[in-house]
Amino acid sequence: MNNLFLKYQNLAELRRLIINNVEFKGPFIYKKAFYAVINPTDFCPVGCVHCLYSSVKMKTSKVNRSQMKSFIKIANQANLKMLVFSGGGEPFENLEEMLYAIENIKSLEDVIIITSAYFAKSPKITKNILDRIYNVANKNRKKKGLKKVIITLRISRDNAQCNIIPSQNIINIIDYFIKKADFSNFRILIRTVLDYKENQDLEISKKLGFFLLPLKDKNDLYKDLPIIDAFPTRWIVNENKKISIPVIYKPLYFVGRGLFNNHHNIHSLWKIIESEEKSGTLFNLCLRGAKGEGHNYYETVLKGYDFWREKINSKLIYNTPKNKNKKNLALYVQASGNVLINNGVPDIAINLKNIKSWNNFLRIISEDLVQRLLVENGPFFVKDIAEEVEKDLIKRIEKTNFVFAVSLLSLETPALRLYATIRAAQHYLKLGKIKIKNKELEEFIIGKKDRELIGLYKKWKDLPENKKAQATKAKDPITADIRSIYG
Repeated sequence: MNNLFLKYQNLAELRRLIINNVEFKGPFIYKKAFYAVINPTDFCPVGCVHCLYSSVKMKTSKVNRSQMKSFIKIANQANLKMLVFSGGGEPFENLEEMLYAIENIKSLEDVIIITSAYFAKSPKITKNILDRIYNVANKNRKKKGLKKVIITLRISRDNAQCNIIPSQNIINIIDYFIKKADFSNFRILIRTVLDYKENQDLEISKKLGFFLLPLKDKNDLYKDLPIIDAFPTRWIVNENKKISIPVIYKPLYFVGRGLFNNHHNIHSLWKIIESEEKSGTLFNLCLRGAKGEGHNYYETVLKGYDFWREKINSKLIYNTPKNKNKKNLALYVQASGNVLINNGVPDIAINLKNIKSWNNFLRIISEDLVQRLLVENGPFFVKDIAEEVEKDLIKRIEKTNFVFAVSLLSLETPALRLYATIRAAQHYLKLGKIKIKNKELEEFIIGKKDRELIGLYKKWKDLPENKKAQATKAKDPITADIRSIYG
């Protein structure tokens, strides 16, 4: 046992051994999931140089009907309210499964679809596809006795996409939105990059014959630029201001294919975290709550330019106050069908086909000491543990400029995950919240003082590279595609 870090093949096995021998004395209080992010596919025909997922240009993984049925089953049992179909794969490359989920998750209220607009090749194609989504979210659900769902389309647009996706695709979507004129049930916003060389926001507004407000100063990107819930924001506005489409400027992430990106990025991940905490909720992507609780998901910027100018009094920095609603769990589903807690422990992902029920999934994640820490205390608590043995951790997190890196890099290797598991066991033992069934294991965990445990980890770290546990090379920077300890 004292050589635990020196036996590479045993690291995951030992972590699983500790989990199997721990019994929590109190219940896991989180019984529902408020929202889920799904990557419907990992295939994208665009291939942006800054893609944080390193999306593939060959069709490989996508969520299939059997997996989606399993997801819908647990989503209904978890009372899921919000569903995000994430880009990085292009979600419209798996349209049928998106439609199936929107139509059949009974408790669903909001759907956000992140897209490159690749699908919108003509007004006719755009109308056919968006009509299908709109009708599924409204008429089809009504026929089943379900509430209609609000659809929000978030269009990614920057210079990297221009060679493959003409700006007319974005115009096709906006034209559909204007003609639909159902601005409360069908909403759009545009995400671009804040960089002196990037002017897609201005180009789109000019092609529409609209205005970009507040006015853009080519010599000073931040002049009169509101920052709402950490997102620098402008609006594409028509003459009578009845149409007001938000343009948000998200940070670039230096992970995935964006690892070697040379853009001059001037907006930091720490601004997002700081904004969250100033608004009244601790930053924790494992948990989300009702609108206005946790990440705002664009609700304030979608209220439009006049709302900012008149109701927010043109404040240049504004954080939406958070309602003190109870948070629930957040889920993340990979294109492979693996599901885990959002920004959670990467080696406990379970394939949807192996999840018998929501309660079955809850049992698995609530028994993991580190996952429990992430949910109950947040990623910075686990980051502090990892820093005991990885002193350059903050520098590495800053280099990625990605909020998920806080927990992912804190749990990057099998050795770090094992170290965090032991420290989590010590934490919960001190609080009297667990008992350890195996006496030898209990004595080891209780007996290992901080300095001694750090020394064991250092012995592992000093091993030659070919003899120690390596970090999995991540395809997906949110989960790292690490092999699950559950097989």
